[in-house]
Amino acid sequence: MEQDKLVESIVAEVLKRLLSRDQACAKPLVRVYAWRSLELAARIHPLLQAWHGPDVALVFNGEKQEGEVIARLLPLLSCTDMADLAAGQAHSETARAVLQELLQGHRVDVLDYEYLSHADTAPSALYALYKACEDKLTSYGLVRFKVKQPETRHCQEDLITAAHLEQAAEAGVRTLIVATSARITPLAAESADRLGIKLVRENGTL
Repeated sequence: MEQDKLVESIVAEVLKRLLSRDQACAKPLVRVYAWRSLELAARIHPLLQAWHGPDVALVFNGEKQEGEVIARLLPLLSCTDMADLAAGQAHSETARAVLQELLQGHRVDVLDYEYLSHADTAPSALYALYKACEDKLTSYGLVRFKVKQPETRHCQEDLITAAHLEQAAEAGVRTLIVATSARITPLAAESADRLGIKLVRENGTL
């Protein structure tokens, strides 16, 4: 009898560990193309939690991947890698990894572009070249990361048009609060219905 109880306790412990491992692996993962640092993790984790929930986990360069990758993030795209990737080339380790993702049809989000930091100093022709590279990379699936906006937003405009609703929808807004005296165009009201955005006046009326 004691041997049976021992076997049962061992089996129960094994099942418990397997279950906890599976649950850990089930966490949604975001692949980050950079080496882990506390500063970087602290900066990007809240941004990704806003899109993927509080349980999202980050896997950085050199770390073992356990679970399904639901998104891919490149914290910084250098000018060199940008030019390479736009030409379909990859010389750095990061660029090679990103290029493989793009070739497999995966989207990769870019948090920041190095060329933007030179907006005040770069010759306009050179800056325009990198802007063209960004546009080309967007068509490849390497896109600028969008910070998730609150689902409720205030609009202080006196006239609410369809364009306001389109902009709100792009930002993920579900409720648009407008001034009590604001005029809402018929096309804006139609757009709100079509886009699933609730229009609410500041005094609480529709």
